[in-house]
Amino acid sequence: MVGGFNHNFSYKGHTYHVQTEDSGVPRARITTLLYRAGSIIARETYDYTSICTEADLASRVEHVMKAQHRAMLKNLKDGEFDTKIARIDASSSGAADMGENREIEVPESAAAAAEAMPEVSRHPATDSDPERKTWRLERKVKDYLDAGR
Repeated sequence: MVGGFNHNFSYKGHTYHVQTEDSGVPRARITTLLYRAGSIIARETYDYTSICTEADLASRVEHVMKAQHRAMLKNLKDGEFDTKIARIDASSSGAADMGENREIEVPESAAAAAEAMPEVSRHPATDSDPERKTWRLERKVKDYLDAGR
């Protein structure tokens, strides 16, 4: 059986990676992922449990893997992911998960983010004090939000 296929593909000034893998008979699933900069943009999964007992399983799985891999490359080339990619590029945070469509509330400004942050003690006791650890984490979150990322 074929373990998988990997291709890098340049499209509109960016490099995309297409990866197709067979999980094997216990799971009987072929998964193709489209990545850009390490984040998943698209996923295609094919469940082949219905053909697991076929004599020519290996060749059939390989055929499906090749077809699914080519289809993902073709869909990228044909612009089928352009809207999703544009939405990701327009994201002000740059931290949106490209693999899922989720809406999150983002404060309109760093000042709004700072106001939303709970007040923390500025003089915690010691490094081993749990309040000190909480203060550090809250400080990092506040700094992250203030930076406008």
